[in-house]
Amino acid sequence: MFENLRADLARFPGGGWRSLRLALESPGFYAAALYRARRHVHTKLPRPVSLLVKLPLEPLARVASWALGVAIAPGARIGPGLYIGHWGGIRVGPSVVMGADCNLSPGVILGVGMRDGLRGEPTLGDRVYVAPGAKVFGPISIGSDVAIGANAVVCRDVPDHVSVGGIPARVISRKGSAAYLQPERLPAARAAKNEVRVERRPSRNAVRTTELR
Repeated sequence: MFENLRADLARFPGGGWRSLRLALESPGFYAAALYRARRHVHTKLPRPVSLLVKLPLEPLARVASWALGVAIAPGARIGPGLYIGHWGGIRVGPSVVMGADCNLSPGVILGVGMRDGLRGEPTLGDRVYVAPGAKVFGPISIGSDVAIGANAVVCRDVPDHVSVGGIPARVISRKGSAAYLQPERLPAARAAKNEVRVERRPSRNAVRTTELR
């Protein structure tokens, strides 16, 4: 938990005390810390201890989620280096998987949807930037180094190293997320392997390199 939280903190610029100050001024850092704590309680503690800790923690988490405008289910599996820079309207469902060094912006929803008769939630690779207002639904796979544009609705698989936008989302460039993530502030991606192992789901609808169908 603390290793991942340190990686989250390192995403804030400046280093050292400056990063800490900026993080403490950001509602998103508190939301990430709350998620890390809940995840640890739900998955790492012995069941009797976990149940005891949940009694005060879960009501506090509900109030904090409302105050921070960020609701991340403890069942979600999120790698180190999560960056949520601003308050507002963010929801991450309980079976979402995210890799290392991802950005979530205000108004983003990663949630449940149907695809080919299957119900589920998305899997995101490493270094994915999700712009304000974007919605990602269903049991789909988003590749690494992907940028999802503002207000996009993504309901199909997305390959690596592209930018997508629109409703429904289509590939609009091959620039990817590098320009939005500031690579010099991605220690988690340069470190050892992420604890969250992102596995691509097989898809009967192959994603073309020029368009999401």
